[in-house]
Amino acid sequence: GYAGSLLEKMLPLWVYPKNQKKKSLALVLCLDHSGSMGESGGTITKWEEALQSLFPIDWLKPEDWMGLILFSQSAKVVLPLQQRPPLTSLVFQLRKMEPQGGTKLLPPLWKAWKMIHPIGAQKKLVILVTDGKNQDRQDPKWKDLFQKWNQKKPPHLLVLGVGKEADIQYLKKIAQNLHGRVEKLHSLSFLGKKIQREVQKATGGAIKESHITAATPRRASYPRFQLSLGKYYLTSLKKRASLMLEDPSNHAPVLAFWPYHLGQVYAFTSALTPPWYQDRSEKIASFFEWLHEISHKKESSFIIHYLKEGKKIRIQAFKKGEPWWGLHLTIRSGDFSFPLEEIKPGVYQTSSIPLKEGIHPLMILHKKNTLLYLSQIRVPSQEEMDHPNYTLLYSLSQGRILENPEDLPKPKKDFQGKAIPLAPLACILCIIWIFFIELMRKWR
Repeated sequence: GYAGSLLEKMLPLWVYPKNQKKKSLALVLCLDHSGSMGESGGTITKWEEALQSLFPIDWLKPEDWMGLILFSQSAKVVLPLQQRPPLTSLVFQLRKMEPQGGTKLLPPLWKAWKMIHPIGAQKKLVILVTDGKNQDRQDPKWKDLFQKWNQKKPPHLLVLGVGKEADIQYLKKIAQNLHGRVEKLHSLSFLGKKIQREVQKATGGAIKESHITAATPRRASYPRFQLSLGKYYLTSLKKRASLMLEDPSNHAPVLAFWPYHLGQVYAFTSALTPPWYQDRSEKIASFFEWLHEISHKKESSFIIHYLKEGKKIRIQAFKKGEPWWGLHLTIRSGDFSFPLEEIKPGVYQTSSIPLKEGIHPLMILHKKNTLLYLSQIRVPSQEEMDHPNYTLLYSLSQGRILENPEDLPKPKKDFQGKAIPLAPLACILCIIWIFFIELMRKWR
């Protein structure tokens, strides 16, 4: 991306982690080898597509352990867990093996646990990849596996459901019982990148929240669920992740700073690479320098969104104590234009990441930068955007505008006690005491 470029000097984050030392890893891959993997996924079979994506594996360190299990109705260990595995000969062996049979998930998970349990690696990761439905749901041995797996320091489990046939709901039940997680993989061509990303997360070889510093850190409350913005995923506040934003369709990284609240997000994409900004690097660098100056002013906060293929960057700026303003930046042929449009008080600013024409999620923020409402927004067509009268304003197709935000439940605020001046209080108490003494004397 922008490592070593003019942009790197302007960004309020470090491109590389502070600690370059990675943790040792034990990785066991469980690959579906049932008959469905022999079906065509296009020009080649799904099995061949998985092998092309997975190999070569060039991201393992010499001290890392790796094992491979193939499964259908039974499970077979084709690569025992070992350091410096013979991957070249393994590929030739796998290409000769024809997928066949049904799908049972219990046997590979049992073998994976037995393989990885005695290994003394700092991080243990089991990744199971399947494209079908499990045929051993009623097996009583599942309870034994759940009990064994969840002993002290269990390995982390990631289950990847591939394609439409994968039973994601049932896979989630398995993962929950094994304290793992499930993700849907639309195509096996992304398998290699996905596994590499998981290894980077596990070993500390990727950028994390702790490596990015807030310009003006402030905390604010917002709903504790994972947001989905178009094709992009947004992590929750305390979730440990290598990337704040990523595109699950091709796993392209989008580095984003998601520190404390919705009103101050720094989102930068790795797509900012030559030749996209080759002729515009000075202008873009000066623009980010201007944003960097704004970020250090406590009265201002902003959100940056990047439109795919470098056609447009949309900026939204918020200023406290002033009417709401939306600042939209358009990049066309290297020229910058700043059409500034006033947002009427009471109408809430909207934020979205439009990647293509169609319906996309919409965030509505209130003045304290707290997420109040999720709806959808219609992204205009390219013809509309190229029209000379186009004002960069999006029209709502579903949902509603919050005309009276006071009706919505407000986020809970922490109690903040106010200091009471002691001198006036002491004077008041003295006057009351003197008055009480005089009253007692008269009464006697």
